[in-house]
Amino acid sequence: MDIANLLQECERLDHNGRMKRMVKLGQSSTDNAYDRTLIQELLQGSLYEQILGLQTCHGSRDVKPALQALASPSRILKSRALPFIHLLGTDKEALEALKLVPPYLQASFVHRLRKRRRLTVIDTFLAQLGSSKIGEELFRRLLPYASEELVKERLLKAPEQIKYDEWTKLIRYHPKVACLAIRDWAERVKSYNAALERAVSELLRRQLLPDSLWDTVLEVARLMLKSNPSKRLSIGTLYRKRSQVFDKLVFDMYEREPFSLDWRGANKLPTELLLRLFERYPTILTQKDFDELHPEKRLAIYRVIPQGWRGEDGVLPQHIIFALPREERVHEARKHLGLQSYETNPSRRIPFVACLPWEEALPLQNVFIRSNDADIRSVALKCQIGAAKYQHGRYGDALQLVLQRKFDQDPVRLQMLGGLGRLPPTHWKEEHLPGLAIVIRDALDASDLSKASEGALNSLVIPLLSVYPSWAASQFAIILREREQFHIRLQLSGKVSTKEVIICLAKALLPVLRLWLEQGKWPQLLCLGRALEPYIRDFPEFLDILEQRLKATHNRLEADYTLKLFRKYSPHRLHLLTPLLLELDPSYVVVEAIWQQVHRRQQDLITPYLDSKASEGRFIDDKRTHLHWISNCYYRWTLKQQERLGETLSAMIRDRERPTVDPKQRIGQLQNLCFLDATYLTPFTKDERPAVGDFALRALSRLDAGQGLPTLLENLHTEKARIAVYALRRVFRTMPRSKIFELLKTAPLDKVTVAKEVIRLIGELKTEEAYQYLLEKDESDLHSDTRIALLQVLWLYPERAETWERLKKAAQDPKPPIPKALAHTPADGLSVEQDEWLAVMLETLLSHPSAEVRMETLKRCKSTPPSDPSQHLSHRLLSLVESPIEDESLAAFIAIHKIYKETHVSLIVRAFETILLVGERRGMIIHRVSPYLIRELSVHRQHTLPIALAILRLLENHSLPLRMRLNYVFTTFPWPDFRIQFDKLTPLLHADTLVHCEQEIEKQLTRRADAKLDELENEFSSSGDERLRRLGLAALDALSKKSQGWTDEMRDKLDRYRADESMLVREAAMDVFPPVLRWFETDEGGVERVVRVRW
Repeated sequence: MDIANLLQECERLDHNGRMKRMVKLGQSSTDNAYDRTLIQELLQGSLYEQILGLQTCHGSRDVKPALQALASPSRILKSRALPFIHLLGTDKEALEALKLVPPYLQASFVHRLRKRRRLTVIDTFLAQLGSSKIGEELFRRLLPYASEELVKERLLKAPEQIKYDEWTKLIRYHPKVACLAIRDWAERVKSYNAALERAVSELLRRQLLPDSLWDTVLEVARLMLKSNPSKRLSIGTLYRKRSQVFDKLVFDMYEREPFSLDWRGANKLPTELLLRLFERYPTILTQKDFDELHPEKRLAIYRVIPQGWRGEDGVLPQHIIFALPREERVHEARKHLGLQSYETNPSRRIPFVACLPWEEALPLQNVFIRSNDADIRSVALKCQIGAAKYQHGRYGDALQLVLQRKFDQDPVRLQMLGGLGRLPPTHWKEEHLPGLAIVIRDALDASDLSKASEGALNSLVIPLLSVYPSWAASQFAIILREREQFHIRLQLSGKVSTKEVIICLAKALLPVLRLWLEQGKWPQLLCLGRALEPYIRDFPEFLDILEQRLKATHNRLEADYTLKLFRKYSPHRLHLLTPLLLELDPSYVVVEAIWQQVHRRQQDLITPYLDSKASEGRFIDDKRTHLHWISNCYYRWTLKQQERLGETLSAMIRDRERPTVDPKQRIGQLQNLCFLDATYLTPFTKDERPAVGDFALRALSRLDAGQGLPTLLENLHTEKARIAVYALRRVFRTMPRSKIFELLKTAPLDKVTVAKEVIRLIGELKTEEAYQYLLEKDESDLHSDTRIALLQVLWLYPERAETWERLKKAAQDPKPPIPKALAHTPADGLSVEQDEWLAVMLETLLSHPSAEVRMETLKRCKSTPPSDPSQHLSHRLLSLVESPIEDESLAAFIAIHKIYKETHVSLIVRAFETILLVGERRGMIIHRVSPYLIRELSVHRQHTLPIALAILRLLENHSLPLRMRLNYVFTTFPWPDFRIQFDKLTPLLHADTLVHCEQEIEKQLTRRADAKLDELENEFSSSGDERLRRLGLAALDALSKKSQGWTDEMRDKLDRYRADESMLVREAAMDVFPPVLRWFETDEGGVERVVRVRW
């Protein structure tokens, strides 16, 4: 067989058939010289033929064709060649391939090698990388895939050189080495380090670390918080892995809630630890999470602080009462039934009556069940029926409540059915099934049965399918036959297997389905298909019925949905059905599911339908084309099929009288035909329609083998140069760096947009010749925007001293645009020496004559503080604090705080004092500087105490409002120091500041975990100073909110405040209203009655 006959044979096969044929050819080539010659001819042919020839490697086990394919310009051919090499190649061949693979495929290929445990190849390749900038970057990028020995050798030496995204992979593949490296790094670092913080945060986010490493992770967290306690780490994973020891970390390091605790995390914690956390951080767990806690944790939380979640008159939310254990639930229900607030609206007692034992609840509930008000009656029935959930032996009684109200109106029926449907289905007994059948029958016979009630019937029957499948299936069939509607997705879970349930369903539903098919009730069939979708593969009879209807339907959307069901749950059926449907009616190709099937699976059927017009049929109209938009997998087609489609698409794009065709969409389809050359797209780049021409030019960059490169380079000299230059970036991804440089260095730079992008592309090559080109261009006369682009590209070469000289020189430009751009020079991955150079450049920018440049630099220092251990910036920043421009002065102060808060506290104090000495800056101190500083210092008070003490000493010597000093005391001082400082200010308190102190006690101290309000209240209440007793009252009120409730002792104290001799205290105490406290006694009827009230 020659190559022409072979290709002709492949035309009659689908993609899978062609691939199998090539594997057989490869197998026969091992002992057949003619077949080997045939394979060589394929490998030297078109891209389509090369893909066929490459597939023979599976049969011949020869990787030489795959290695040759790596030299091809085709992206598809190279990506398809790599699997052969890592599967079949030797270590030497895999190493050779690694050197040939383009950069954008190297990481994926190395990942494949690692999955095959071929670490020797990876280590050898990394060892052979040079010390150039490109080699170093590639080494760091591929290091996570190397062996543990190599990673350990490199990582422990210089972990600070690893970037954030690289840490993610290192922790994933080498968790032990990464943990040790981060721990050693944290031990060495004594001040804030942004790179270390990102690495630790990534480590803490990993939940799949080995258990043996979590002790190391805990140690890393402690070290990080010790060196930089002002930062909040994501320690949510730690409490799941080391809950028995991490609480000390939390309690020692965090003054506010360190993380949000949902019910899933709370259930994983020991009960004792959960209570400790809840007492220290009361808002860490919300009422919404209470229902999902384990029963023992619910009971523990309820007993510790039952007062806190109560409203007026001690009312608890209903969902909390329902979630309590039986004894506590009944106790709370009886207590609520005796509340006087329910006397005016007795129906509010209905849910609490349902919580009582059934024999006690029913007599009380009958008052509401027999009410003339349908709303009250329906609520009472729903709650009482739902109460059977807590008393499984009362299912029959709940069923009787429904049977006795056969003729009640539909809103009441809906609530009764809903109550039955919410009962756990596994507790229904066989003796209940006849009664349930009567309930269903009565509902179906009702003339006023609503759609909502039909849904409630389905919700009642469906859960029972997994318990009593035969009975439930028969009832389900009755509902479907009589009501013909079903809108609930079927979800099966129970003691009966899914297969057995489906068998019962099939037996019961088949008569209904056949009836619907005869009557043409296609919407009902589709509706049921959606409901049965997860289990439809086990119901072949239903698929047969859908297939019969599919052949008769004229609705394209219905046909499409049915075919997608087949594709998802019965692909073999769709494979057999597709040629039959196309033979029955060729217009089935218009249905998207059919087009997708022939495109991806059965390409041998697609050739007759590659014209712009399809044959006439039931699905054809003038507004629709059968050539659906598909963006990928065209490599599954043959060359002739792609050529035919390319001609059709080209004709459609040229046809301007066809409004339903979007030219841009068809160009996008044309660019994905990987076997075609650029001649199909190139003519459209000169189209008179601007949108079409521009889109065609962009599409050239997406051609598989870079065939559009000549046209793009040619257009750099035309008016479309701005589009062509951006399109070149994608083409250059697959080209060698040397060739890219040769093409770009001759590119025209007369247009600013082109010049900027050309310089960016050259700079991103990161080669020596690219760097020298940039330096040469820096000496020439460039547009300001072009020069900014050039300077930004120089950021990619921070290891070169000449780079920083150029940046520093550009920072002195008198015009603002260039220096403003330099203000955002990135600091990620810089060495200590490079940090020094960056600080010197920023100092130059801060000395710029333009206030606009200085402000931009100060904003950068605030958002991304540079490292400045040598204090290059301090002198200039302190001088800017004295700036006559208030915004600049504030920005300089904030920059000083951000940069030096961990290393040079004295500079912050000096800057604050400088602002104080400027008389006209009083308003700035009060309204701008102090609020910022208070907010920052309150994050970790113990760590920032020296700053707070120094600031307070400065304020003592200046005539500023006492309220501002109080703000610092209440917010920024740890508790022991707060008491000392507040005692110093007590003699100065006057009426306004007294009110302000009350507000701060409620606002600040209730949120502080370290605040001991009980001690504060005890001390102030016994003071002879009426002002302190007034503050003691405020502390008592705040304590009730922090501890979430008023105890008897606290109420006694409030009574003493109400009887205080001072009007200042007594009047304020009269305005405090704790919830009313009532004592109950159980009467002869079993209902608790109020016998004593305390206001």
